[in-house]
Amino acid sequence: MTAYEDLFELPASELDLDLLQRFIATAEAANALAESKVIELKLKPSEKKIAEAVAAFSNTDGGVVLVGVDEKKHGLERIVGISAQQQDGIVAQLHDLIPTAMPEVIPIAVPGDTGQRVLVLRINADAVEHPVVVSGKVLVRIPGHTVPADRDTILRLVQRDQAPTTPLGGLSQSMFSAANCELWPGKVPLLELRTWGSVRLPASVADHAWFGTAVKELAANTLADGPLPDQLWNMSTKKFRRHPWLMTDTRSTWFRLESEARPDLTHPNPVLTAAQAQIGAQDLQVLIAGALVAQDENSVEDLKQHPLPIELLHEALAATLYVHGSLCRSLAAALEVMEPLSWFPVSSQLMPGKYGTYDEPRLLDDVFDLKHWDRDTTNQLPSHVFPRAVSPRADLEAISALTLEWLNLFLLDVGARGFEADLERLSLPAYLKSL
Repeated sequence: MTAYEDLFELPASELDLDLLQRFIATAEAANALAESKVIELKLKPSEKKIAEAVAAFSNTDGGVVLVGVDEKKHGLERIVGISAQQQDGIVAQLHDLIPTAMPEVIPIAVPGDTGQRVLVLRINADAVEHPVVVSGKVLVRIPGHTVPADRDTILRLVQRDQAPTTPLGGLSQSMFSAANCELWPGKVPLLELRTWGSVRLPASVADHAWFGTAVKELAANTLADGPLPDQLWNMSTKKFRRHPWLMTDTRSTWFRLESEARPDLTHPNPVLTAAQAQIGAQDLQVLIAGALVAQDENSVEDLKQHPLPIELLHEALAATLYVHGSLCRSLAAALEVMEPLSWFPVSSQLMPGKYGTYDEPRLLDDVFDLKHWDRDTTNQLPSHVFPRAVSPRADLEAISALTLEWLNLFLLDVGARGFEADLERLSLPAYLKSL
C-alpha cells in the first residue's frame, strides 16, 4: 500500500506527520492535488467552504479535505497547520451545517511548540444519506472543483441509497458462492485452492460499469502474464511458461476465464485454473481458483504415496494472491477507477477432493506431507478456510507476510508444533520476483 492510499484507508491512530508528508509528495508527483475528485486542500479555515467541500465529496465518491495545507506552495512547504481553536470552530460549523454527514476528523500535529495541526477530514460517501444538502444547495465534486448538482444528478443521488433488486444484466447480487460453486464439471479435483475478495467501486463508476471486449481481453492478458497455472502444485517448474486463458462464459457484468497446464513426464496430473469477476451493486468481485486434477487411478495412488511438501502450498498461496491482486488492479484501471480504492478483505479456502471416482473424502493429511512435525492432536481437517485479511494486492512484501501468516495458522490448526523455524526459511519463489 502506498502513502497515497494509506491516508484514505489506515486507521486514524496510524496517521502521523511522516505519512502526511509522504502522501503530499506522492500526490504532488502524480499531479493529483490540483485536479483531483477526492482531495481538497484548504489553507484558511473557512468553515462554510470546508462544509461545502465535505458535502460535495459525500455526494460523489468520498475523499479527504486537508485543512492547513497550502495549495499554492510545493513540497513540505505546503504544511502550515491551524490552531486548536480553529479546529473547534470547523467541527462546530460542520455539526451545524451538515449534521448527518459528519466526516472523520483526524488532527495531525505540525512540528514545533505552536500547537498547530493539519486537520484531515475523511469522507465516506457510502456512510451518509443522499443527497447531502448544505445551506440549501446540493454540491458535487468534479476534478479540482466543487460545483452545484444539476437536476439529473440530484435525481440519481435520491436513488443512490435505494438498493437495487437486481444489478446490471438482471443477475443475482452474488455471481458465485466462492467456497461452493462448481468450477470443474466432469473433473475429479484432488486438491483445490480458491482465493476471493472485492474492491469497492465509486458510485459514479459502479452505476455505469460493465465488462466490454477490451476489458475482457485485458483480463486474459493479465492472467496470461502471471504465474498460473504453470507454477501451481506439482506443476511448479523452474522454467516459466506462458499459458493462454480462454473465455468460457460471459455476460455484460461478469465473466469466467480458464486455463490448463497439461501433464508431462515429471508432473503427471493436469492443473486447472479459473478466474471469475463480477461487478456487484458497488464492488468488483474476483475469484481465483486452481485445482490439481486426477489423470487416472495411478495418479491418485501416487499422490497418496507421495504427498505434497508444504513448500508447494506456500508457493500456491503466494501465486494466487499475486494473480488476484494483479487482476483486480487491471480491471479497476480499465473501468477508469483512477483514484484510491477501498479493498475488501481477501480470503482463501483449501479443499481436498475425492479418491478418483470413489466417494471417499480426502483429508489434508492425505494431500500434504505433515510428518516432519510432531502433532498435538489426531484430528485431521477435511478442508481449511484461511481467515479474512486485508488484500496484499500485488505487493510482494505484503504477499510474503500474509502467506506466512496463513501457513502458520494452517499448521496450528492441524496441531503441528515446532514448525516455526521451517517457515522462517521459506521465501517467495524467484519467478514472482521477476514478474
